[in-house]
Amino acid sequence: MRWIFSYSDIVFYRWIFSTLRLEHIINHNFEPTALTSRTTRTQASVIVVDNECPVYAYINNLKRETSKTTARRTLSALAKHLGQESIYAIRWGNFDRNGINSLLGLLQDKGLTPDTLRLYLSVVKGVLREAYFLDQITTKQYERIRAVSISASPRRKKHQILEKDKVPGLIENIESTCRHKTTAIRNKTMLLTLIFSGLRRSELTGLTLEQLDMGARRLTVVGKGGKVRIVPIPRLAFDSLVLWLGYRGHEPGYLFLPVNKSGKVLSADKQESPMDTSTIYQLCKQYGLISQTSKIAPHSLRRSYATWLHRDGVSLKDIKEMLGHSSITTTEIYVQTDYEQAENAVLSSLDEF
Repeated sequence: MRWIFSYSDIVFYRWIFSTLRLEHIINHNFEPTALTSRTTRTQASVIVVDNECPVYAYINNLKRETSKTTARRTLSALAKHLGQESIYAIRWGNFDRNGINSLLGLLQDKGLTPDTLRLYLSVVKGVLREAYFLDQITTKQYERIRAVSISASPRRKKHQILEKDKVPGLIENIESTCRHKTTAIRNKTMLLTLIFSGLRRSELTGLTLEQLDMGARRLTVVGKGGKVRIVPIPRLAFDSLVLWLGYRGHEPGYLFLPVNKSGKVLSADKQESPMDTSTIYQLCKQYGLISQTSKIAPHSLRRSYATWLHRDGVSLKDIKEMLGHSSITTTEIYVQTDYEQAENAVLSSLDEF
């Protein structure tokens, strides 16, 4: 008898087998309520303050708050992919090379991109490194885990970008759907600043009033590793910033502040931490940048900024400085080249021969 399987059948059975191979790392007797008396709740997950816990040790050793937030969210998402409510349902000491490869296979079958898989692998390896330092896994086990890698993708993923002619529609959508004018101006200003200044989410939410030079129309941005760069503010974003400051006021503190349900801006001096970066992602979803037909996430807006500049003739070296990249190779990845435009440019340049 011949068995004929469809592609969907193959994917399903691969998922079943991957899940079964990961059973040994799941603690099915885990009780989430047992954590509540000794936890620190974050917006991403529940983290137990425990010096013998590899998860806590890993996150606690990360230097930047944005890195800690990313790690917490990645671990929380990992637990959900494994069908668990908490990262503490994972038996980290039971991980081995085969377990990690099975996990990567499971995530790949769910459609995660190579870049996302690398992020998951980096975080898992980071936790397991701490488990090794805590004598929770053996040297041989750790060396086998370290050997796991993800091969480079043969094709570069083409990210969707926001075209310039879509910006007026985005502004109209924001202004027509917000209940309060204050919220509309805040949301519009956040997105326009993100789009027209090429900022990362954490850079945008971390901006303070002191970093804004209204006279010179410039932002002093503190990027990765504390690297400082000066970014000009184009007119559309600048005009929106002027409107926002009319509602926010000029008190020192974070530039972008929460707005309550009645449309009142919360006081700057009461905001000890910036707005969560997930707010930017939610705005992209709320205003249709992220939907079933559109995949323009916050970082795609940064790519859009780079692509616009490149199309307008700005050199990669200058774009690199505006984005705060350490390497021009990274900048090259951000810039989307339209094949038809490139073809026409080549023909117009070389046809004379």
